[in-house]
Amino acid sequence: PTTATQSELFTGYTAPATFTSQARTTTVTVAIIAGGGGGYTAGGNVSGAGGGGGVRVDCVCGAGCVAVTVGGGGAASTSGANTSFGPFATTGGGRGGKAGVPASPGGAGGGGGGGCAAKAGACGNAGSYSPVEGYDGGCGSGPPNGYPYGDASGGGGGAGGVGTPNPGPPGGPGGAGFNVVPSFAAAPQPYYGPTNGLYGGGGGGESHNPGGASGSGGPGGGGAGASNGVPGTTNTGGGGGGAPGGGGRTGGSGGPGRVIIKEPAVTYTTGAPGMWQMTTVYDYVKAGEWTN
Repeated sequence: PTTATQSELFTGYTAPATFTSQARTTTVTVAIIAGGGGGYTAGGNVSGAGGGGGVRVDCVCGAGCVAVTVGGGGAASTSGANTSFGPFATTGGGRGGKAGVPASPGGAGGGGGGGCAAKAGACGNAGSYSPVEGYDGGCGSGPPNGYPYGDASGGGGGAGGVGTPNPGPPGGPGGAGFNVVPSFAAAPQPYYGPTNGLYGGGGGGESHNPGGASGSGGPGGGGAGASNGVPGTTNTGGGGGGAPGGGGRTGGSGGPGRVIIKEPAVTYTTGAPGMWQMTTVYDYVKAGEWTN
């Protein structure tokens, strides 16, 4: 018999599809990134930032054909959509918190949305995974400067870190995203995009008044707080940034998710002389390489 190698292969998806593995693949490593949540649009009051989409990396045994869905980012005031690889799934990031009467915390999701008006950001890790797929959003500040509904919003929770509460006028930074580099090798790699392997960063919060100190977006695609919240980066699952008070200003939309799959290299022998175990014969027949 002779020796041959099936090469390592990366495949990425940003839209629904069916993944079909190479003939000799028995195990794949897959990163599943959900859509980020949108920053809330609260009219005349400061709005909270969106949470980053949930991220998990799994080693999946078996291969063949697997259905892939990719979650879209949430529009302003809306949570992101879930992403899945067969039975494995992650949860979209939570929407940002709502200021006004009554105020509300950010929505639950993969990463929780940032809170508003002294309300804590909602819970991350909505899928209850271990290790977690995302973290909580940060709490918004109260009204120390006379604003009845809060002075600034907390950052959205990321897939790798908690959204930061704010100490006063500045909006809180978004939580960091999840780093897939340890599982998929150092950047740059196919499908890493502009964030070099970080995904699911939370959006940054915003201060009540336009021109105040804005929270930065979390590393991994989170949008910053701004006069109109900055959207999460496309196909990173980043959360959208928050917006200040004032009519006509909107929270940023969340970034859509992504699926990345790595098939490892496989070394094998070809040909069929002598006696063979039945399991070996089966492998050759399955790969279309058995000869009489």
